[in-house]
Amino acid sequence: GDYGAFVFLGALAAFDGDDGSALLRALTKCDAQSWCAMMRDYNATMTREGLYGAGGTSSHPWGTAPLAGVAGGVVGVSQTSPGFATFSVRPRLARLTHATLRVPTLHGFIDVHATPNETRVAPPCGTTATVCVRDGSAPRRLLLDGSPAAAQVADGRHRCAVGVGCGAGGRARRVSLE
Repeated sequence: GDYGAFVFLGALAAFDGDDGSALLRALTKCDAQSWCAMMRDYNATMTREGLYGAGGTSSHPWGTAPLAGVAGGVVGVSQTSPGFATFSVRPRLARLTHATLRVPTLHGFIDVHATPNETRVAPPCGTTATVCVRDGSAPRRLLLDGSPAAAQVADGRHRCAVGVGCGAGGRARRVSLE
């Protein structure tokens, strides 16, 4: 049910051992015990406390498990200090061609648009981000807004620009590989 699904999706979101395929499969499967079946069978517009059964409510935090899976796993947004003063974006898109997300924080919205080759992030001014793209096998240069990124890290699966703040006029910052 949803109780275990929240923990399960959180674990998949935290696991960087694949490209996001396992998380995407868990979110989009359509068997009898799934969010897809809940929407299909009950014409649901939101997830319930439990996937099936007589009990539960339509407004329980456990029902938000798919949101946490998308934000933290597929798009890869995670706070690294209180209130998202610092945060990281490590997309794991699997077979998706793109993903877009808006995360509300105490500092303002974090807007993310990710594709397999590029991650665009509009960090709220006054915050600092580590923005990543999925790294392929061929060595390539990491670019921030079209220029070589001054500060960067690699973790074997991602190449990341470090210390990314808000763009001029609040515009999005672009991290890509060339």
